[in-house]
Amino acid sequence: MQIISRIVGIDTQVQRWLDRQQYPALLTKFMRCLSLAGSEGLIWFILSGWLSFRLQRFDPVLLLGMAELVQFAVVGLGLKMAVKRQRPHADREQILFYLKLDEYAFPSGHAASSFAALPVLAFFAPELTVGLAGLAGVVSISRLYLGRHYVSDIGAGICIGYAIGWICLRIYLQIV
Repeated sequence: MQIISRIVGIDTQVQRWLDRQQYPALLTKFMRCLSLAGSEGLIWFILSGWLSFRLQRFDPVLLLGMAELVQFAVVGLGLKMAVKRQRPHADREQILFYLKLDEYAFPSGHAASSFAALPVLAFFAPELTVGLAGLAGVVSISRLYLGRHYVSDIGAGICIGYAIGWICLRIYLQIV
């Protein structure tokens, strides 16, 4: 229990520091765009479609779909509903699409989705690995910036998402 208290303390300190910062309006708009692009894995499905077209095979879309489905079941339907951690600032971001499933913060679905996509897409386009990792990172950070998550929500989402993507990739490699 002491470890959880320390994590919550760090989350609170970081959030208070973020709340005191003055951010340029353009940066906030950019972060909102990144957050929206990461919603429901949108940017990752667009990239997997592009890869499928480039490679003339449908595997990137199918494998990403499998990883995102598992990620949604584990994070969106499982952990978020079990933990029910409130978001730091539910009203700070103008939410375009509000789902009842998305009212809880832990773990971050955007981070989990982004990092579940990373090993999958990097397998099909290893030359894009650094760029994909950077994009996954900034999508995740956008959620912290917008006050939708605590640091630990993001960290847990990254770890869980990457593990799911990696496991789905291993299963795929066993099948093909």
